[in-house]
Amino acid sequence: MEKSTYKCIRVISYNGCPTVTQGQHADLTCELIETDELIQISWQKSTRGYRANHNFFLITLTYGPSHVKGRGDRVDFIGNTTALVGSVRLGDVSLTEGVYTCIFTVFPSGPYKTKIHLTVQIAVETLPVDAEGQESILATCTAATAKPPAVQWSTASARQPLSLITSTNTTLNPDDTATVRGHLKGEPSRVMHQQEVQCLVNHTTLSQQKAVPYELDVHYLPNSVKIIIHESAPQAPAFQCLVDANPPPTEFTWKRLNRSNLSETGGLLELVKVGPDFSGLYSCEVSNPYGAASGFL
Repeated sequence: MEKSTYKCIRVISYNGCPTVTQGQHADLTCELIETDELIQISWQKSTRGYRANHNFFLITLTYGPSHVKGRGDRVDFIGNTTALVGSVRLGDVSLTEGVYTCIFTVFPSGPYKTKIHLTVQIAVETLPVDAEGQESILATCTAATAKPPAVQWSTASARQPLSLITSTNTTLNPDDTATVRGHLKGEPSRVMHQQEVQCLVNHTTLSQQKAVPYELDVHYLPNSVKIIIHESAPQAPAFQCLVDANPPPTEFTWKRLNRSNLSETGGLLELVKVGPDFSGLYSCEVSNPYGAASGFL
């Protein structure tokens, strides 16, 4: 940020280092305070592939916003010249986004500027899959408006070897870039759940290969129901029903053999007192949308 010796005029950026996911929009905000007469607001940009600053958007008090160098409808003015706010919205951001400079031209003291570093994340799309299902897409990594395109999946960070395959789908865009979707496929199983995989992106605008981690999400019915003594006061014993299930259990049912159902909360069975009459076989049935399982005490 630059300051003037003429007056205490300042440019403020409220989002100096924003991070967005590619394909979404990014709001770049800057404001001028304590100023003379505003003449023009201009926006410049530099990227790793094109380091020289170049104008891409202008706002004048007379003619309003205007696009430079063909960014077209990807840039909208969301500021207010009367309030000295020069904010813009970038649509469909890509890997080529970089450093943006907001410049206020003021009469008679000159230009005042501030820089905003925009970081773009790679989008990873995932859908939960059933552990008993057939081979399906476990995750999709998308690199939008890339040139050249380079996306691939890696399972090297997983806790144990995974038998998975990858495929790539490429769509050419009118501006000679490509949108690449890298699919990770396999036959889902319980052991895959929460295993980490990585989407690897190589691009000329990146200083090094970018690794985007993701944990696989595999759904399965309850399994390995266990009943443990819950930590509580000695005069009020309680038992906790634990289970491995994804998604987490939605219903717990405690029963005592040849007796009615017992009152419980969230898998916790509390006994108000202890005596010979409480001896017997207890069961805890746990269920989620995929099925049910029981444990015994």
